[in-house]
Amino acid sequence: MQNVNEYLRENLNKVGGNIYIAPNIPEKKINNAISEFKYNSDINSVIALYDNSLLGNSKEGLLFIGSGFFIKTKELIKKVDFLDVKKASLSQEGSIVIMLNDENFISIPKMTSSKFSAEALVNVVNEVVNNFDSFEDAQQNVAIENMHEELKVSYMNIMVRMTLDDDGVIDDKEVSELLLLMTRLKLTSESRNKVRASIAYPEDILSVDELLKSIEQKAPIGQLRNLHISLYKDLVNIHSSSKDKFNDQFSFLINILPKINITEEDKGVIKQAIQNDRAVLEDETTDSEIVENMKKLSMNAAAVGTPLAAIYISGSVMGLSAAGITSGLATLGMGGLLGMSGMVTGIGVVVLLGVGTYHGLKKVTGNDVIAKHEKRRLMLNEIIKQNQEAISLLMKDINDIVTQLNDAMQSNHSNKENITKLVEMLKTMSKGGKALGDIKDSVQSQVYKSRCPKILDLNKLNELTTSPSMQHYRTFILEHYHQAMAKKRIKSDTGEESFEEFEVLALNKEMNVDDAEELMQVFDIVGYFNTSDVLSAKTRSGATKLKGVISSYKEKYDNSKQSESDDSGTLNEDSIRKNELFEGIGDDIDYEQLEDNSSDTVSNIGTLSIQKDNLENNLDDVNEGLPKAQEEGLMLSKEAKDKIHESAEKTKKSVEKTKSILKGFFK
Repeated sequence: MQNVNEYLRENLNKVGGNIYIAPNIPEKKINNAISEFKYNSDINSVIALYDNSLLGNSKEGLLFIGSGFFIKTKELIKKVDFLDVKKASLSQEGSIVIMLNDENFISIPKMTSSKFSAEALVNVVNEVVNNFDSFEDAQQNVAIENMHEELKVSYMNIMVRMTLDDDGVIDDKEVSELLLLMTRLKLTSESRNKVRASIAYPEDILSVDELLKSIEQKAPIGQLRNLHISLYKDLVNIHSSSKDKFNDQFSFLINILPKINITEEDKGVIKQAIQNDRAVLEDETTDSEIVENMKKLSMNAAAVGTPLAAIYISGSVMGLSAAGITSGLATLGMGGLLGMSGMVTGIGVVVLLGVGTYHGLKKVTGNDVIAKHEKRRLMLNEIIKQNQEAISLLMKDINDIVTQLNDAMQSNHSNKENITKLVEMLKTMSKGGKALGDIKDSVQSQVYKSRCPKILDLNKLNELTTSPSMQHYRTFILEHYHQAMAKKRIKSDTGEESFEEFEVLALNKEMNVDDAEELMQVFDIVGYFNTSDVLSAKTRSGATKLKGVISSYKEKYDNSKQSESDDSGTLNEDSIRKNELFEGIGDDIDYEQLEDNSSDTVSNIGTLSIQKDNLENNLDDVNEGLPKAQEEGLMLSKEAKDKIHESAEKTKKSVEKTKSILKGFFK
C-alpha cells in the first residue's frame, strides 16, 4: 500500500498557487519556514511548503510532513496531527475548517493567491485521514547506498537478469556497467560476492517478482516510487550502454513496466536525464550548458510530477555517486536542486578550488576557454575517481575468485562444472576490467581536451610560434584540428536576427588519451593561455597592424609627394608637413617577447586588463580615423592628422607601459 509521504508528494501539487514539493523547495524559503514555523525536526522530512507571505519569503503559510502539517499566520503557529483530524471542510467565507476528534476546530484563513485551490487541499486532507492508518515522518530522499544491503543485492540482481535476458551472455560492457553501479551503491564485500554468484549461477537468481517484493519490503518509508524510477533509469542506461545507443523499448523493460510505478511522463524525464549525463561525458559541454540543461530537466520534472531526486538516488549514469552528483551540482551553484544535501555523507568532495582565481585572468588571455569547462572538469575528475575505485574493487573480486578456483582445484571433491563456471566468471570479470580501463581513458581524454580551445585562434597561434623552435608545435596542434563551419548570430538595427556562416578550426572529437594529454601540454608550452605570452603576442600583433596601416598611408603620401614634385619640380610646404608627420611613427616600437616567469597564481589582473583595453581602443581609433582621410583623397585635414599622431603616440606609450608592468609583474 502507498505510504502517506508518497501520497502527499504526489497530490499536494493539486493545491496550486505557491506550493513547493520536495525536493523543489528553494533553499531560502525552506530555511525561513523552518525558523518561522518553529519546526525542530529533520529538514529532510519536509514534504511540501505553501508560501502565503506577501513578500514571498515563506514566513507564513503551510508546511507538510508525514505526521501532519504546520499553520503559520501573523497571529498563529499551530501543528495539526493527522491522527487528531476528523475531517476538513470549506466555510462560506472560503477559509478551511479542520474539525478535530475532540470536536474542537482550527480555521485556516483564505490564501492570498488566486491560483490556490482550497477545495483541493480539503480533498487531500480528507483522503489522508480516511485512507491511511499510519502517519510517520520520513526522509523524502534517501540514497540507495544508505539503504538495506538485501535491497541493494535485489536491485543489482534485477540488473543481472536484464543483461542475460537478450542473449544469455553478460558482455564486457555490461559487466563494466554492473561494476560501476555496485561501486556507486557501495555494496559490502559480502553483497558483492552474492552479486558475483548471480553472474556465475544465473539459474539461482530469484524471479523478477520475488526481487521486486524484496525491494518493497526493505524500502525505507515513502521511498518505493523513488526506487522504481531509479530502477527504470538504470535498466535503460545499462542496456543502452551495451548497445551504444539509447533504447527504452527492449523486452525485459516492457515486461517489468506493469510491475513498477512509472508513468509516461517519468519516462520522458528519465530519457532527458540520461542524455544530459552522456553529454557531459561525450561532448565538450560548457559549465553554463550543464547548468541550463539541469534547469530544463528540473522544470520538466516539476511540471509532470516526477521527483527529480529519484533519478539520482543510485547516482548518475555518467559515473558519479549520489554524493558526487549532489556535490557536483553544488559546484554549479545548484546544490539544493536534488534536496539531498543532508541525506548522504561526503558532500563537498568536489569543490571549486581556485576557480575564482582566474576570473580576471581569462579576460586578458582568452583563458575563458579553460574557465568555461572548469566545473565540468572537476566533475569528470570525480568520475575518474569513481572508476578507479571500481577497478580497485574489481581487483579484490578477481583475487577472491582466484582463491575459490585454487581451493576447488585442490579439493578432493572438486566439481568440474563449478571450476568451469569460476574460470568463465574470471574471464568475464577480466573483460569488465578492460572495459573499465577504456571508460577511464575516455573520461581522462575529455579532461585533457577541456584544457584545449574548442575553436583555434590561428592568428594567436601563429604569433606565439614564429620562432623556428616553436614551429613544430604549431604543426602538431594543427594536426588535431579540422575545418568546420560555424554560425554567428547577427541582430540588425530593426531587431531582426540572422546567422552568418564562417569557417573555423575545430578540435577533433576522436582523440586517444595520449594524444589529448600531449596536445594539452603543447598548448602550455607555446603559452596559448599564458598571460605574458598572450599579451606580448597581442601587443606585437596590434602594433604590427598599426604600423602596417600607417605605412600604407605613408606610401600613398610618398607617391603623392613624387607626383607633386614631378608637376612643379619642388615640394610645396603642405607636402613637406605631410612627409614629416609620418617620419619615425611606429619605427621605435620594440616587439621583443617577454620571458615568462609567471606562477600559477596571479594578481593585479585588473591593471593588465586596463592596459590591454587601452591598446585595443587606440588601435580602433586609428582604424576609424584613417579611412576618412582616404575618402577625402590624399589631403588630410588638420583634425585627421592630429588624430593619427595622437593615436600613434598613445599606442607607443601603451605598449611601453604594458611591457613595463609585465616585466615587473613576472619578475
